[in-house]
Amino acid sequence: MNDLESTDNQLSTDLVVITEEIRSYQRQAGKSIWEIGKRIAQVKNSDLAHGQFMPWLESIGMNTSVAERFMKIADVLEESDTYQSLGYQALYLIATLPEDERHQEHELASGEVKEPIDMTVRELQEVKRQLKAAKSNNQQLQAEIDSRPEKVVEKAPADYEDLKEIAQYATQREKNLNGRIDDLKKKLEDAEADSASAKELQRQIDNLGNTKRKEEAKVIAIRDFAELKTKVETLLEMVAPVVFSADLAQFSANDPVIDNLSQTIGQIEQWASEMRELMPKSDFVEGVIVNDW
Repeated sequence: MNDLESTDNQLSTDLVVITEEIRSYQRQAGKSIWEIGKRIAQVKNSDLAHGQFMPWLESIGMNTSVAERFMKIADVLEESDTYQSLGYQALYLIATLPEDERHQEHELASGEVKEPIDMTVRELQEVKRQLKAAKSNNQQLQAEIDSRPEKVVEKAPADYEDLKEIAQYATQREKNLNGRIDDLKKKLEDAEADSASAKELQRQIDNLGNTKRKEEAKVIAIRDFAELKTKVETLLEMVAPVVFSADLAQFSANDPVIDNLSQTIGQIEQWASEMRELMPKSDFVEGVIVNDW
């Protein structure tokens, strides 16, 4: 064993040794994700960087978001040859799935049925959206059961008119789909169970069920983005540059306060960059933008 390396059961308490170990594992594939995650956690939890955890992360070329994902993977997922063939983004998505869903088969919008270990990053993101929508629907139903008979109407944010209109359209589509499904089920009851018409009706019901689930997930997503929009606009009003212009004038470029502020801005930029990567890409057809809506 290299003198700079420590065993899995006993990590070094020397920051220099851990730094060199992480740089070594960064040049390796597979197992390195778990080894890096364990060592970052060792530095953070033992305060080996003595209150300078974020600057230390920058010194090894890693931002806070990625570091948190590595630690999550190392803490939650079993270190196995199967998992080691995946990239850290897929591993993080699997690690943040509910434990009882990580080895279950899930039906995708394409009709394919896969376990998370066999999915792409985009497919894992789709499954997480499906689970979130299902959880939200279950919570809503339970709330309706527990609440008083009076119907409670949720008030949308004041600046959400455009998204609210889209949500209303999606909800109406869902109602229409429910009606079509009920009609097809009635026809199915009248058909012979082994007849070709019954099989075709069942196929149409299944297809409409998939479309309905997509609409339900879209309604949930619209609500989430409306809340995000409101919170971001509130935050931007609070942190407008003019508010802090006088404060910034008190410091030089080399002050630790400026360094910490720069790190915070970097995290915001990283978040914005990751969100843009996740957003659906628009297609251009003869001057008309065609997107996923």
